[in-house]
Amino acid sequence: MGLRTLVADAGVTHGAFYAHFSSKSKLVEAAIEEALNETCQLLAEEVRHAAPDNQLEAFVSAYLSEQHWKSLDHGCIVAALAPEIAREDAALRQALTRGSEPIFSLLQNLLPSGGDSASRAARAATIFAGMVGALQLARLHKDPETVKPMLAAARGNAMVAAAQTWT
Repeated sequence: MGLRTLVADAGVTHGAFYAHFSSKSKLVEAAIEEALNETCQLLAEEVRHAAPDNQLEAFVSAYLSEQHWKSLDHGCIVAALAPEIAREDAALRQALTRGSEPIFSLLQNLLPSGGDSASRAARAATIFAGMVGALQLARLHKDPETVKPMLAAARGNAMVAAAQTWT
């Protein structure tokens, strides 16, 4: 999409656009960070409504839910665009990485006690990577009866990974 189309669709002028963003790339960076902030807020809301012993499961279940599988337009941008953003410039890759940090932090804080900071961060990243991959693969299918067991297995795998003994 060209900048002319973008600003026309937004109902602003080029001047108004550049008053907020120095380039189209800066707009994309801001959109990435905002989308990830929204995802983190939704996950945090699920966690807040869960009983303390079920908060990790609430996080995992919300991310790997049928609703999220169906929400291509409003789901997590990591699952939707990470392979594409990996091919883009460093600024966009950093925006995705930076924007993902609150999600990793939330997940890390939900892990069972134990482990040092590096181990907890690595486990959270590994679990989230598995969840993202499972969601991406599930989205290749349109039949809910095919997807339901995939998502259920991925939820189970995430919980098993979280419960592993710290070394």
